[in-house]
Amino acid sequence: MRSREFRRDLDPEFFRALEHGPLRQLLVGCRAVKGDVRLRGREVHVYVRGNRIAALRLGRGRLPLLELHPKYCANTALASFPFVHESRSRRRFGVTEEFISVWSAALKLICRTAEAARAGPEGGMEADLISANQTGTPVEIIDRQVQLPRASTRDRLDLLGVALDPTTGADALVAIELKRGTDTRIQDLPRQMARYVGMLAPKGRLRAEVVASYRTVAQQMRALDLPAPDPTRFHSGMGILALVVVDTPNPRSDLLPRAHRNATAGATPVRCVQIADGGYRLGPVETWGWLGG
Repeated sequence: MRSREFRRDLDPEFFRALEHGPLRQLLVGCRAVKGDVRLRGREVHVYVRGNRIAALRLGRGRLPLLELHPKYCANTALASFPFVHESRSRRRFGVTEEFISVWSAALKLICRTAEAARAGPEGGMEADLISANQTGTPVEIIDRQVQLPRASTRDRLDLLGVALDPTTGADALVAIELKRGTDTRIQDLPRQMARYVGMLAPKGRLRAEVVASYRTVAQQMRALDLPAPDPTRFHSGMGILALVVVDTPNPRSDLLPRAHRNATAGATPVRCVQIADGGYRLGPVETWGWLGG
């Protein structure tokens, strides 16, 4: 299948716009309410729990823009504020001083709406794992909801991190998929993870553009005062580990045992960690179990 370039780091002009000026003000405000900020090449996305509340970008003529779902405008002054474009899923505003004032006043209500909204079966897990695995932890998360570098696919990996691989003594990229214990898709995890690893590391070698992009992402995030791993951890020749994180499974269900059985026939080794309520910090790689082990 035809490949396409993988890029999560920001264009230099967009990055400079986030360092100073109106987009910087929005970024600081989102971090003040504990929004999770992720780089998306041409956009910056802000998440609350498992829901995206805003996308920042530059439009034509370097016009700073903020986009959000129209539902987040309800019951705020944003509902009547002039916008430059609207679709069913996005309302786009030009970022002016007046808009920043209105946005700032609405932000706490937007966050409460996002926290109360359904974020998919793993949205809450994703947010809790990110919060518990930041700078200085055995696994440091660098990205979430990763569109994988392959054309004509809608596959998205839940999380990407970096951790020390004890078998090589070097840092490795960690592809992380999350599943609720009651999710019937658990049984398909071995095949799913093999597909994801194949997209990131065809023929067993991690794509060079993936490593280069995340090295720059880490540099840019740190420059924007966002938590990120040390950029030097993303190095040429780094390996990749596959990890499945499952919350407390149903003891009467055969779904997770079936995933273990299916993994024994797979060619891609997959680690497995089961978490209990509140235990979202991941330990070192050597403490992880194996899917199929």
